[in-house]
Amino acid sequence: MKKEKIAFITGASDGVGKAISMNFAKNGFSIYLMSRSKQKLKKLKKEIIRNYSNNRVELIPFNMEKKFSDNLLNFCKKKLGPPNILINNSGGPEPTNFSSTNDRMWEKTINRNLLSVIKLSTIFSKQMIKNKWGRMITISSTVAKEPSPTMVQSATSRAAVLAFNKSISFDLAKFNITNNSILLGGIETNRLKKLIKINSTKIKISEKKLRKNILKNIPAGRFGEPDEVASLVEFLISDNGRYINGQSIIIDGAMSKII
Repeated sequence: MKKEKIAFITGASDGVGKAISMNFAKNGFSIYLMSRSKQKLKKLKKEIIRNYSNNRVELIPFNMEKKFSDNLLNFCKKKLGPPNILINNSGGPEPTNFSSTNDRMWEKTINRNLLSVIKLSTIFSKQMIKNKWGRMITISSTVAKEPSPTMVQSATSRAAVLAFNKSISFDLAKFNITNNSILLGGIETNRLKKLIKINSTKIKISEKKLRKNILKNIPAGRFGEPDEVASLVEFLISDNGRYINGQSIIIDGAMSKII
C-alpha cells in the first residue's frame, strides 16, 4: 500500500523552506508549515492552493527560539495526521564573533538550531518507528564543517546537529527511517542578501562589490537556487534515496574545500 506523504517543515515561509513546501505541495503531500510569520504563512498557503489546488495545508505560527510542546504530536493526529517526513530548516543567527556573543544570544541560537531538531525528531520519530517508515532532513550550512570566526553561533549549533543526526541514524535505520543533513553554501535567499548587507557595512564596501567578491570564490560562478535544494530533498525522501542515511551532503557549487 502506498504511504500518504505527510510533511512537517520548519522555516517554511521563505527561501529554501518555501521552495521545499511548494515542491511537496506540487507532489500532493499533506503539509504542516511552521514559521514565526503568520502573515507569510497565510500568503504561502494561498499560493499553494492557487498553483496546485492542494488545500491539505496546516499553518503553525511559532517562534523556534521557544520550547516545543509535547502536545504537538496529538495536535497533528487531530489535523492532517502524524508527519512521516520532517524537514528541519531553522534560520541561523546574525553573524557575530566569540567576544561579542552573550549568554542570551547563545540560548536563542541553541534553542532554534539545535534543540528544535532534537525535540521534533524525538516527537515525530515515535510514529515513524511504529509505521516502519520515515524521512528526516536537516537543512544546515557549510559553516558546520568549515567554521568562520564571525559565524561562531551558527557553526557551533549546526555542528552539534550533524553529530546528533549521525548518531540517531544508527538507531533508526532498522525502521526504514533515513536521517540526512544538507549543508548549504551560497544559496540565493533573503538570508544571503541580509548577510551580504550586514557584512558590506562592517567592511565598508558596497553590497554589489561584496557579491562579486563572493562569486569569485564559487567555482560554479553563481549562487545556487532554492529550487535546486528542493530537488535534492525530493530525491532523498524518495525510494531511490532510501539507502542514503546518516550523511551530510554539501550543495555549494564546489565552494567548500573540505573532502
